Amino acid sequence: MYVIAGFGYVGSALYNTASKRLPHYIIDPQFPERGSWDLLHSTTQTDTVLGGRVVSSKRFVEVDGIIVCVSTPQAPDGSCNIDNVLDVLKRVAHQYPDVPVLIKSTLTFGSWDTIKAQRPHMKITYSPEFLKAADAAADFAAQDFVVLGDDTPDATWTKYFNTVLPKAHIHQCAVKEAIMMKYASNGFLAVKVSFFNHIFDLCQRQGLDFDVVRSLLIMRDDIGANHTTVTQQRGWGGFCFPKDTAALLHACDLMRYDFATLKAAVDYNWSIRRGILDTKDIVEAVVPKPKHATL
Repeated sequence: MYVIAGFGYVGSALYNTASKRLPHYIIDPQFPERGSWDLLHSTTQTDTVLGGRVVSSKRFVEVDGIIVCVSTPQAPDGSCNIDNVLDVLKRVAHQYPDVPVLIKSTLTFGSWDTIKAQRPHMKITYSPEFLKAADAAADFAAQDFVVLGDDTPDATWTKYFNTVLPKAHIHQCAVKEAIMMKYASNGFLAVKVSFFNHIFDLCQRQGLDFDVVRSLLIMRDDIGANHTTVTQQRGWGGFCFPKDTAALLHACDLMRYDFATLKAAVDYNWSIRRGILDTKDIVEAVVPKPKHATL
């Protein structure tokens, strides 16, 4: 049995597909009726008749792997708050110290260092997700590749995804390479959205039909149609792009690296985004930039 800790849009999307092929147990304080750590760890009594006597035996529910899908909300400085992940790992370390763990929750470079420092002996793999909240279940079921970040490769999760997503290709790498890939992916797409919003602005200034220009541009295979539309709200919003671009820029600050392209895309986005408070300005006003912090 596999345990899913956290039943938000990532955990529920995973369960929707994976539970059709493997047994899963859900733990989420918001859904107590589905289960709990205490119930999972409780014993099951079996009575067997041997030689006319009833012999009772007790056993724990066998857990093959634990998948962490809890939230890692954005902190005021742009980093990820991983308290929920650490709480799950604390429980796992106490009850299932030898069971492999897969983290689907978003992590940063620094949060991975924290996890390894606190749980150096746990078998932990990180697998980034790329789901849209509105289409999470369909996105999970349709994905054609899975990234497994593992500094000490464990076959558990390769076997797991080969079972639940048999058509998907499995790509293994170091944990921090998987983290970088996650942030680079969403950062690039955020820049792409901002770029096409710029083209929209230029078309308006010239009295041109943006839809015509866009339709011609996306005919090129090296550009593609995804993330090229311009909405009434303008720019990009939602859950992932604001959070992930903020986290990547926070990591750049810690490394004293000026990611000028992404920073410009973020600044432009907040300048055109309608009805959205520019939290970036508030953060910079109240949170000093790190001077001697390290990743």
